[in-house]
Amino acid sequence: MVHILYDAVFADMRALETELLKMCSFYITKIEPVVDTDSRNLYPAVDRLKMLSDSLECEEEFQQEKLSLVMVMLECYEHTSDSLEQSRLIQMIVDETAKRPRINLSGNHFIGSYKAEVACLKEKQKLFRACIDMLIKEEYSANSKIREYLEKTYRLLQDQMENKWS
Repeated sequence: MVHILYDAVFADMRALETELLKMCSFYITKIEPVVDTDSRNLYPAVDRLKMLSDSLECEEEFQQEKLSLVMVMLECYEHTSDSLEQSRLIQMIVDETAKRPRINLSGNHFIGSYKAEVACLKEKQKLFRACIDMLIKEEYSANSKIREYLEKTYRLLQDQMENKWS
């Protein structure tokens, strides 16, 4: 199996790294004056590696939930026969893949913002899953009624052909 990575993927990865570094830097400069009241302290008051690790973990969880939601949306797309609805679903999928978490800049940390975004993605996924399950149930019910009607019709035709029906 050969994996192909395009140049755009590397550019997106670099842009994401830059965004995460800027976010971490913002929160470090916001927290350090509050934590570090002693100007003679030569050591940083905020654990930079921990903050970077937290940002990568939050980003990974956000991307995983986004992937799960997109997979459910793609399943919905596969079951859609209307071309207008398919194009609307594709646009929703593209919008979802481009979405970035909204960060609360007035807070002291970004973890709460990421957790809220992940919870929102999970709820969207549950909503799409419930809609798909409902549509499958309704389609199965309608198909069962049609099948029963056709079986009854074929049975009556068979009886007519065998001269059992008058």
